[in-house]
Amino acid sequence: MDDLLLIFSFFKKFPDQINHFKNYKGHDPDSLRSVSQFASFTTNVVSEFLDILEIAGDAGTLKSRAAQLVEDHKTRGKITAKEYDVRKPFKVLFRNLFFLSNV
Repeated sequence: MDDLLLIFSFFKKFPDQINHFKNYKGHDPDSLRSVSQFASFTTNVVSEFLDILEIAGDAGTLKSRAAQLVEDHKTRGKITAKEYDVRKPFKVLFRNLFFLSNV
């Protein structure tokens, strides 16, 4: 599955997640493919996700990477813990990434 299809499928399943991304906020999932920067965005998201998976077995490195990820995203505005709860969406993303069946 390519990056574009993976993230497109993710937003189709969880359309409310689109609003966490200023370049796509308010877009219908079906219109995202026409947004010029969407292809590079999908590659960046999947690459970051895979990088985090690689270090998942090292608690210290993972904690440091998570702190850096939060720091890198601070400029994007305040978000509540509830809004930032992406466990179910990431579970779906992870399963789709490895071609597993629906949740």
